[in-house]
Amino acid sequence: MTPFNGYLYVGTQINWSNRPCELWRIDQSDNFELVDGAGINSANNYGYYSIVNFNDEFIYVSTRNSDDGVRIYGSSDGQTFTQINTTGFGYSSTNWCHLFLFNNHIYTSIYRNGQPGLMLRSDISTWYK
Repeated sequence: MTPFNGYLYVGTQINWSNRPCELWRIDQSDNFELVDGAGINSANNYGYYSIVNFNDEFIYVSTRNSDDGVRIYGSSDGQTFTQINTTGFGYSSTNWCHLFLFNNHIYTSIYRNGQPGLMLRSDISTWYK
């Protein structure tokens, strides 16, 4: 969950057989609005793992996706999201990741199914190990 542009954003995780996940936002009057109910461009995205507000300019979400690998999406308006990473960061065994903000960068710790995890940093245009 994270606040962004006057809304609180909340992501769901759906049972594996009932994909995809949903992204909701709640306004200050407690009205719920479905932002995306299709896993943001992939029915294989079955959970939102992290949602972060980057300097009140962008909102970023990470998805759980065991079929294709982790995806991270960004949006400047909170409604139209664009993928900002290579699916799975080039690894087929990535299932989910957490996003953290520090020193004007996004950091992610990535779970890799049965393999050593990854920690990456991004300046938004490039991811660094």
